[in-house]
Amino acid sequence: MPIQYAVTKKKELPKSLLEFQIEIPAEELAPHLRRVLEHLIRETELPGFRKGFVPEKMVRERVGELALWEKAAGEALSVALPEVCKAEMIDAIGHPSITVTTLAPGNPLRAAITIAQMPRFALPDYKEIAASANAKPREAPTVEEKEVDAIIAELRPARLHSGGKIRAEDGKDAVPLSDETAKQLGNFNSVAELRAAVSENLKRQKEEGVRQKRRAALLHELVSETKVELPDILIGSELARMEAELEGELKRLGATLEKYLAETKKTKEGLRAEMQPDAEKRARLHLLLSNIAGAEKVTAPPEQVEAEVKRILAEHAHAAKEAVRFFVETLLTNEKVIA
Repeated sequence: MPIQYAVTKKKELPKSLLEFQIEIPAEELAPHLRRVLEHLIRETELPGFRKGFVPEKMVRERVGELALWEKAAGEALSVALPEVCKAEMIDAIGHPSITVTTLAPGNPLRAAITIAQMPRFALPDYKEIAASANAKPREAPTVEEKEVDAIIAELRPARLHSGGKIRAEDGKDAVPLSDETAKQLGNFNSVAELRAAVSENLKRQKEEGVRQKRRAALLHELVSETKVELPDILIGSELARMEAELEGELKRLGATLEKYLAETKKTKEGLRAEMQPDAEKRARLHLLLSNIAGAEKVTAPPEQVEAEVKRILAEHAHAAKEAVRFFVETLLTNEKVIA
C-alpha cells in the first residue's frame, strides 16, 4: 500500500552516491506500529499466558516503546524507499545506509539516506574505436615442424626424437614413427594424416590466441576511454567474484585459499589490494558493456538463455535459478555486444 512521504535536501556525492532526507508523517507510522504490535503479540509467550494471548500492555512494557517505534520506522522506510527510487528515478544498487534523525510518538519520522546508484556517464565513441582496432592488420599464425613433433611426443608416455623416432619411457627401445605407431595415437591411417591433424589443431589454437589478443586490446582501449567514477559496491562485488574464482581454481587443483596465502606469505587483505586494480577494470568493463547493450538494444537470445540455465542447473542443482539466469543473460548479452 502506498505511503505518504516527502524527499528533501538531495545531494550528489562522489562515487555515484546520492544523499537525501526523507520525512514520513506521524499518521503514516500508525498502521506500521499496529502491525509490529500484532506480530509481537502473536509471537510473545510469558509465564501464565499462552503464546498469542499476552496483553498488549505487557508486550509494550516488555519490548519498550522506543524499540516498537524503531521497528515501525524500519517497516515504513522499507515501504517508502522503493517508491522514492521509482519516483525520483534512482537506479539504486546495494543496500542504503539509513540514519534515523527524528523518531518520537506524534512526530514525523525523519531519516538521512545514502545510497549508491548506477553511474551515469557518456559512452566513448565505441564504434570508431572498434573500427580503428579492426582495421589493423591481422597476424597470420604459422605452425613449425618442431611444434608438431613436440605435440606428437606428448600424445603418449614417450619422447619423440628429431630423427622421427619414439623412445619408450625406459629409454631402451627406439621405434620409428610409422603408420602403425600413428594408428596407436588415434584414428589416423598414416603419419602424414597424424601430422596434418596436429598441425591443423595447432593452427586453430594460435588463431584463437590471436583473436583473444585482439579482443583484449580492443576492450582495453574501450575501458581506457570510459570516464566514470565507480561506486565502491561495484568494485567490491567484482573483488568478491575474483576471490570466488581463485578459490574455485585452487579447489580444482586440490588446494585451499588458506594454504595458498600461507605459501605465498600473503594476507587476505593484501591479496584483495593486489586484485583491486583488475577488479576496477572488470567493473568498468561490465558497466560499459551493459550501457552499450542498452544503447544498441542488444539482448541475449531467450532460447540460448533457457538452454544454458538448464545446463548449469543440471550440474549445480542447489544454485538459485534467478541468480543463474541473471549470470547467463549478462554473459550472453556481453558476448553479443563484443561480437
